[in-house]
Amino acid sequence: MDCHAKKKLEYKANVCRSAHEKLLVLNGSIEDEEVDKIVKDLGATTLIMSDRLANKLNIDIIPSNSKVKLADDRVMQVTGVTKNLRLSIMNHECKMSFVVFPHQEYDILLGLDYFNKTGVRIFPKKRML
Repeated sequence: MDCHAKKKLEYKANVCRSAHEKLLVLNGSIEDEEVDKIVKDLGATTLIMSDRLANKLNIDIIPSNSKVKLADDRVMQVTGVTKNLRLSIMNHECKMSFVVFPHQEYDILLGLDYFNKTGVRIFPKKRML
């Protein structure tokens, strides 16, 4: 993903949710390594990976001074970004880079860039992509 409109990159993530909200949690893979906690986040502008998952899969992280703005308006420093990685979810495959930051609840947050690039649609009532 190329974002040169601003001097510093800033991404948005909607990692807050109400206690009663049921999220669609998916399984998939990155570079053929299984990933269990993939969640759609239509408030996020980009794909986000937890630093825990990046470390577990030994993914190289390119340092970055970028920040991510959370739904509660907190701003957090990102750990870095990845090179383009092969992401496979329910018969949809693409190569994209991820923003990596210390997020513990989910492995991957699917941001709008994923849906724009792949053309994948969400069917919330059926709880499926």
